[in-house]
Amino acid sequence: MILNAVKLTKEYEQGEKRIRAVQNATFSVEEGEFVAIVGTSGSGKSTLLSMLGGLERPTSGEVFLDGENLYAASDNRLSEIRNRQIGYVFQNYALLPVLTLRENILIPQLIAGGGSKSYMEELFDLLRLRDRLDHLPSEASGGQQQRAAVARALVNQPKILLADEPTGNLDKQSAKELMDLLMETRKKPNQTIMLVTHDPEIAARADRVLTMDGGVLR
Repeated sequence: MILNAVKLTKEYEQGEKRIRAVQNATFSVEEGEFVAIVGTSGSGKSTLLSMLGGLERPTSGEVFLDGENLYAASDNRLSEIRNRQIGYVFQNYALLPVLTLRENILIPQLIAGGGSKSYMEELFDLLRLRDRLDHLPSEASGGQQQRAAVARALVNQPKILLADEPTGNLDKQSAKELMDLLMETRKKPNQTIMLVTHDPEIAARADRVLTMDGGVLR
């Protein structure tokens, strides 16, 4: 088991009301597994993913990554875990516009103080980015920008890749190509993936599908 969530709950105050975005989510993920999280807009999918990735502290509950309790860790340790052990892909690419694709991809390695150059080179070829590396994001297509975002998320060889609607801004063909490439990344190494999606075709490619409904995991 690489990931274990125990009674994860996230509450927000909205005026005098207290809204539960996620309620008592408990599940585990095996190493190398591809898990899709589906549900309607506002069902709590992205909030759940943010808590799993150490980006948003839960109101209550725990997240264990490879046996380590994320929210029992110090802020410095949590930052280190996010940099070295968790890869995160956002729908809007989140690339820095003033840096080339190569420079964007290398950011996690620079923060970590180094990394595997051979694996980085493999990613460039696997994600078909070799001829666009020295271009700015504005000079690349949406599909190329998202492939760069995936490479950035994987460059430190994280234990788990978390992707929040990674195909949401792509056309159907680019979305299919990205998913084909994500499936390839699972082989180098045995990569674990959790992916939020609205697309049933993408969810159908997962090993397992979790459904969020009104903040509750079904």
